[in-house]
Amino acid sequence: MSVSRIPVWKRAKKNLQSEKSIFQSINTKLNTLKTAVSDLLLNANFNLVSGKSTNEGVVKLKTAEGTSTGNYNIAVTQLAQSHSIKSKSLDPAGTTLQGTTLKIGSVEITVGDEMTDGEALEYIKNQINSKDTGLTAAVVSDSDNSKVLVLTSKETGAQNKMVLSSTDDGILLEGTALSALDITDIADNGQNTIQKAQDAKFTVNGLLITRSSNNISGVIDGVTLELVAAGSSQVTVARDTDKIAEKSMLSSKRTTMSSTPCATTCPSLQTPRNESAAGRFGTEDDQQ
Repeated sequence: MSVSRIPVWKRAKKNLQSEKSIFQSINTKLNTLKTAVSDLLLNANFNLVSGKSTNEGVVKLKTAEGTSTGNYNIAVTQLAQSHSIKSKSLDPAGTTLQGTTLKIGSVEITVGDEMTDGEALEYIKNQINSKDTGLTAAVVSDSDNSKVLVLTSKETGAQNKMVLSSTDDGILLEGTALSALDITDIADNGQNTIQKAQDAKFTVNGLLITRSSNNISGVIDGVTLELVAAGSSQVTVARDTDKIAEKSMLSSKRTTMSSTPCATTCPSLQTPRNESAAGRFGTEDDQQ
């Protein structure tokens, strides 16, 4: 055996070991491709859908996988909204609210005997916003020298309105502070009402539907509607070919095909220009 070079058979053995690793990698990627093909054949992957509204200024939507396809004519006549009321204007330096109480449901707020009306309004606001009252409160300067208390229900819908009588359904307001604030008429068109509480009303293919919220589920199976404004729109739920393609074998195929270099790089499949096929594996003498 010549000592001037590595025996050809050893070189061939090394090349074959390298090629074994390459083929193992190819096998792994082919299995990935096989899995992708199997997934593509599942019916669920052919049920991928998307929804479209012709007027997103009126209604928007989200779809879930497996939603049935279809076309729906939606007409919104009114949106759900919160109840909002205001007090009379108070002089921040006044003392009208001293020692009064305001009860909202089970939460009772007592104004200190030394508070000015400006301090009392801030105190009432902070107590309402920090407790579970179902309301949010704000103090607004309606002029340079006066402020009003604004109360708004956290949830939309007629069932979340504020009421002044325990015989009515809603968020009950009680206490001596109500008369000091001059909150006496909070009906839909009452003097204290800024915005009345109301439910959303809309039709789907002619069927009238009422909801307390503008986010609607359960009307079209697998679709969540968001009502934005009064008006009409056509909603279409159809198969989404882009989503199906994303779950197909295309990406796996690209990965597999880009990782098969053996045709051009596997040493055992190539014959150097100056070496015969026999020489690649050595003569019988070389293999001794």
